[in-house]
Amino acid sequence: CLKEGTPLSWVGDTYRSMFIENYQLAALAYEKIPQKDPKNTELWWGLGTCYYTLGDLNKAYHYYHKVLKLDPGSEHTQDYLRLIQEQLLSQAVQENNFRQAKGHYKLLKKLQPQTPPFADMLRMLGSRLAEERPQTLENYHTALTIFTKAHELDQNDPATLNLIADTYCSIAGMRTMLLQEKEMAFTPQEYIELMSQARYFYASALQSDNFRSSPAGQESVRKLQAIYEDLKQVSR
Repeated sequence: CLKEGTPLSWVGDTYRSMFIENYQLAALAYEKIPQKDPKNTELWWGLGTCYYTLGDLNKAYHYYHKVLKLDPGSEHTQDYLRLIQEQLLSQAVQENNFRQAKGHYKLLKKLQPQTPPFADMLRMLGSRLAEERPQTLENYHTALTIFTKAHELDQNDPATLNLIADTYCSIAGMRTMLLQEKEMAFTPQEYIELMSQARYFYASALQSDNFRSSPAGQESVRKLQAIYEDLKQVSR
């Protein structure tokens, strides 16, 4: 609740602005109040909520973090801070800013020690992007960059190699479709280059006996055989 002495006109402006969903005005009203009441967690929470709703994740994190400093046991605040860091991490990865992404990952790891390794997070984010609907060529290329970075961090992981191969196939398939719709030129040589990359990464993933014997590995064996046959046809 608000402490004694908080100007009621500011409070009225704040809640009225939030009621009509004008969060920009609400944020401005909220920012006036903590100057008189700096230890009121509800006010900092309100500012965080306004900026989160406005999409300013960095400011939202700043104000939610103030709440956590005043109330370290607030699980609700910790949940929001984790959510924001996950979103900032995802944004940085999609922008290929892996240095910034690593910084967000470190903050996320502090908030949630059981967070998976960074390479696993990249695989998860890349997979989510590759599976996003509607499928786009841009998303596939971004996913490929993310998987490639994950491979740099964990070069012995066959699942990452398999994801890279799948993505090369998806790019080739998408470009073939766009060619048929006359939206993009796509030469046989370009197709061969993409599918040759897919062949290489499937073969690399299958070097792992454990992966090869798994259901995903068996599916990759079938894909690899299909690529060999396909490239024979295209090369004639």
